[in-house]
Amino acid sequence: MLSFCHGRDFGGKREGALSLNFASSGAKTVNSAMSSYLEIASPLPHHSAVMAETKVTGLTRPEQAIPRPAPTGLEGEGTLHDAVRDLICTYHDLNPSTFDELDDEPSPLEFMRYVTRNRPFVVRKGAATWAAHKKWDANYLTSILRDTPVNVAITPVGNADSILPLSASPDYALFVKPLERTEPFTFAMHKIQSQALEEKWGGPTHYLQTQNDNLRGEYATLFKDVPESIPWARIALEKEPDAINFWLGNSASTTALHKDNYENVYVQVLGKKHFVLLPPVEAPCVNEKAVLAATYTTNAEGDIKKEDLVAKIDEPEDTYVPFATWDPDRPETNATPFSQYSRPLRATLEEGDVLYLPALWYHKVSQSCNSEGLCCAVNYWYDLDFSGSFWATSSFVRGVGLLSQQQPKSQTFSQPSPFSSDAPPQTLSNAEKSSLMDSWVRDFKHGAGLGTHSHAQHEGLPRAYQHPPSASTQDAPQAWSNAQKSSMIDQWVQEWQGKGQAQAQAQAQVTPTQHMPPASEGQVPPSDSDAEKSSTMGNWMQQWKAAQK
Repeated sequence: MLSFCHGRDFGGKREGALSLNFASSGAKTVNSAMSSYLEIASPLPHHSAVMAETKVTGLTRPEQAIPRPAPTGLEGEGTLHDAVRDLICTYHDLNPSTFDELDDEPSPLEFMRYVTRNRPFVVRKGAATWAAHKKWDANYLTSILRDTPVNVAITPVGNADSILPLSASPDYALFVKPLERTEPFTFAMHKIQSQALEEKWGGPTHYLQTQNDNLRGEYATLFKDVPESIPWARIALEKEPDAINFWLGNSASTTALHKDNYENVYVQVLGKKHFVLLPPVEAPCVNEKAVLAATYTTNAEGDIKKEDLVAKIDEPEDTYVPFATWDPDRPETNATPFSQYSRPLRATLEEGDVLYLPALWYHKVSQSCNSEGLCCAVNYWYDLDFSGSFWATSSFVRGVGLLSQQQPKSQTFSQPSPFSSDAPPQTLSNAEKSSLMDSWVRDFKHGAGLGTHSHAQHEGLPRAYQHPPSASTQDAPQAWSNAQKSSMIDQWVQEWQGKGQAQAQAQAQVTPTQHMPPASEGQVPPSDSDAEKSSTMGNWMQQWKAAQK
C-alpha cells in the first residue's frame, strides 16, 4: 500500500509536502531514498483547510508515479520529420481536395468563415455586372489610356520574379527580376498582342504587372469601371483595400510559385487565369531557398530583342531572396522529403469569375489569351491581420519545415549531457553512477522504450543506452553482478566523452551484443537498491526482446 499525506502542517513539513509509505506483505523494501517521504517543489492544490490522508493501492514501484512524456501521436519514429509529415497529412485529411464554387457572392459573414478557415473559393460570374467586364477590350483600353506612360516588365520568356536555373550546374540558380521600362500604353499593348497573335514573334515578353496600387495610380482613368472595394470583404474585414492592381499580358507570362501577406480578391476580366494553389501548411513542400538576386538589364536602345537581355547580379553582391524552388508542375525537380505529400488545388478563372485567395497561400499562375491576344485581371489586396495565432503558427510551420530539411531524416532530438561542469564524469562516485544508471533506465522505460518511436528523443545519449545488451541465457540481467552494472556505467561515460567521429563510425557497425559490459572487480555501486535495479533491467530486456520479434 502507498499512502500520500499532504496538508498545511503534516509531520512538521511545510505545506505541500508529500509523504509516501510503502508496505506490502512479503515484498522487499523499495528504494531506501524514497521509503520515508518525497518533497514536492510546489504546493499541492487543496480545497479545504484540513487534508485527509489519501490511500493508493496497486502501486508496486515509486517510479510508476513519475509523470511520463505525453504520447506524440506521430506515426514512425517520432522524429521532427515525422511531425512535419503528419502535420501536412492531417491537414489534407481534414480539408477537402477541391475549392468551393459559389453561384452568388457571399455575405460578409460567409466570407469571414472562409477567412477564418483560410480556405479559397470561386464565385462564378461574380463580376458579370461590372463595367470592366462589359466594356474592356483592346479598343476601349487603348482609347482610354492612349499614350499614357506605363511601367512595363520585360523578360526573355515571361519569367519575371522567378528562379532562373544556370546551365553551369543544376545546383546553381538566380532569383531574377524583370527589366522595367516606361513606355506608352499603346506601344506596350501592341507588343503584348503581337507576341500572342504572330507565329514568328522573336521578341521578349511584355507584361503590365506593377503591384503598387496601380489602378488608383497610373491606370486611374480605368478605375471608374470597377468597384472601389469589394463590399463583402470590406464589411467582414472592416478595412478598405490596401492596393488595387491592374494586370495585362498574354499567355507567355507566368507567375512563379510564391505567397503574399494579403487577403486577395482576384477578378478575371479578359481571357483565363490558371491557378495552382498550396495551403500555408505545405511550406515544407516548396523547398524555399535563399537565392542570389539578379535583374534583367540591357544596353540596347529602342526596340529590345530577347537576346539583348542579360541577368545582372544585384548590388550588393550578397543579396539573397528567400523563394520557393519547387514547382508543383514538375514535382520530381527540387523536391523536399515532404513534396510528395503536397495536394495542390487547381482553379481556372473564366471571364467574370472572382477568386478569393487566402493570405499566405502559395500560388503559381499561368494564363490563356482571348481572341484579341489579351489576358487582363484586377485584384484587391486587403492587409493580413497579423494578430491572433495564424501568422505566428504559419511562420512556425515554415521554420520547422526548413529546420527539418537541414538535418538527415534519421537525425533526431538530442538529450543534453547529464554531467555538469562541477561534476565531470571522471569524478563521479559509485553512488552517482548508480543514480545516473537509475535515471537513464527510468527515462528509457518511460520515454524511449523499445518497441516505440521514442528512440528519437535520445539521439544524444551514449550508444550503449540506445542499444541495450542482447538477451541470452548467458547474459540474463538477473545474473549481472554489481561490478558489471558499474562497468556498464563506466562504458557509457567513456562513450559519452568520446562522442563525435569515433562514435559515428562505431554506431554504423554496432550490434546489441557489443554492449555486454565486462566484469570489473573493484567498481561496485551501492547495493541498497539492487532488487529494484535488477527488476528494472529485467523489464528493460523484456521490452528489447519484444521489439526484436
